[in-house]
Amino acid sequence: MAGADRPSEGFHRLPSFRLELLARLAERHADADFRRAFGLGILQCRLVGLVGSQGDTRFGEICRQTGIEKSHASRIVSSLIDLGLFEKYSDPSDQRSTIVRTTPAGKALHARMLSAAVARNRDWLQVLTPEQRDTFLACVDILTAQAQHLAQGSTRPAAASSDITETEPAGAPA
Repeated sequence: MAGADRPSEGFHRLPSFRLELLARLAERHADADFRRAFGLGILQCRLVGLVGSQGDTRFGEICRQTGIEKSHASRIVSSLIDLGLFEKYSDPSDQRSTIVRTTPAGKALHARMLSAAVARNRDWLQVLTPEQRDTFLACVDILTAQAQHLAQGSTRPAAASSDITETEPAGAPA
């Protein structure tokens, strides 16, 4: 792959550099859209998307699935509770765990946010053919699994792509 293993081409040609740039641009676009349409930032919207699509969700699972530190996630959840979009309660099976769920207002917002996210992603991916979209999304899944694998300290490749599970819940705004 061009740029993947040729240091002479510079950082700007490395796949990781290019992916990070793409991720930042996509996030900046999504954040601006969500702030304009709903008055919420991208992280607040991601939590509404996650909990809205999954239903009652343990706080620790929110942190794990979003990659947000517990203290930061706690502040975001608190802000969404203050806005009347979330409520939380102790897990009856484990009093040490907190469960978060959307309120009726949160559910209604989730539906509107999901429509906006789907439209934004459609607009973003329209420059690709259907085959390119399928390949791109398959590669994202494979590279995400490999990044998670490497982050856990492994130096070997992750399992075959057929063993990869979805890392982002359906319905979570991007």
